[in-house]
Amino acid sequence: MKKRVLILLVVFLFIVLVGYFAIKLIGSIISADTAENIKANGATTSLTTQTDWDQGVKDANVNTVSSPGSVKLVGTESYNEDGVWSCDGDCSDLGNAHDRDPLGTFARIASGMIPPSLPTSITHTFATEKNITRIKLWLVRTFDPPVAAEYNVEYWDGDSWEVYLNNTIDPPQFTWDIQDIEVNLTTTAIRIRSSVDSNMVEVYEMEDYSPNVYASPGVLTTGATQIDGGENFWEWEDFTPAQTTPANTSIAYRYRTSTDGATWTDWVADIGSVTSRSGDDKYRYLQVEASLSNTDGVSTPTIDSYSINYHTEVKPSAPTAQTAVVE
Repeated sequence: MKKRVLILLVVFLFIVLVGYFAIKLIGSIISADTAENIKANGATTSLTTQTDWDQGVKDANVNTVSSPGSVKLVGTESYNEDGVWSCDGDCSDLGNAHDRDPLGTFARIASGMIPPSLPTSITHTFATEKNITRIKLWLVRTFDPPVAAEYNVEYWDGDSWEVYLNNTIDPPQFTWDIQDIEVNLTTTAIRIRSSVDSNMVEVYEMEDYSPNVYASPGVLTTGATQIDGGENFWEWEDFTPAQTTPANTSIAYRYRTSTDGATWTDWVADIGSVTSRSGDDKYRYLQVEASLSNTDGVSTPTIDSYSINYHTEVKPSAPTAQTAVVE
């Protein structure tokens, strides 16, 4: 009897030991699989500034200047001949300020001067709201005392006049101030105004321009090594743009990858289809091609930013996000 009990006890202990080691083995397999699954740490690269866009290659139809931080199509500009010119004083010389002859005669604006009939501002009012992309000024400081002449370029925001530019023309007398200003204003009126007392400025010419045709398409491609997943790169994940596409416009993206920034895979339309790894090769460099288009010639889409998410092969100690800075 004792012998039978002893045998049963040994069998029981054997079964317990086998079960224990089986559980340990299964646990290690699960842990290894889990470690493999979580070893890819998340990271993001974002392009948001004019500096970011200008690191890439853009064709002649891409504009990154008029709205710094955004990408648009280039618009050819035309002088705004329509609208009404006015002033707030003696306007007898007003026509000289918009006769398309910057070296001809002039109109004066002044503040706190004698005679008080001199206007303080010259205004160009449009029949309908316009997008103003350029303002040109040919001005001369003429007042003799050794004080600067100061003026504002202002626009009507629907409720009040807002200052877009404040500028000073320093002595000596008869100092030219020639301005060619790229702007991005949507307004029904702009004006130049003498902004301080004892101020006199001769306005030889004031011109404003609006876009009338947007060239299409325009293509911008990021720099060869600009988007870099780094030494620990694992896989390109997704792409998220912040953009505006008005009616008759579109933006299309393509992607390709490289191990060295020189030899590239073929372009694909879906970032999920790019090559991230091949054996031990890491395709750590990504290029993004953005193609902006319109079908009406008078509209432009806009890219404000985009972000690319990817994973590294560094196992995080905690599941926290990282950010890769484009430099």
